[in-house]
Amino acid sequence: MENNLIQAVYTILGIAAIIGAFKGIDWLISLKYKTKDDCEKCRSKIIESITFDKESLARLETKVDLLLEKFELKPKED
Repeated sequence: MENNLIQAVYTILGIAAIIGAFKGIDWLISLKYKTKDDCEKCRSKIIESITFDKESLARLETKVDLLLEKFELKPKED
């Protein structure tokens, strides 16, 4: 009788340990993908700012080129 009780307790603890291990692995995987999703959000903001900076730089370069043409100045060649 006592052996059956001990076996039942160990069986329940074993099942709980297996379920806990699966839950722990699932939690670790969800951390990875949560971080990846957050990274994707940040990456899109960074790409938007880089695109905006490139467009601004292209407009500025065009304006400088027009000014240099108007004053008939040419950049130095190395």
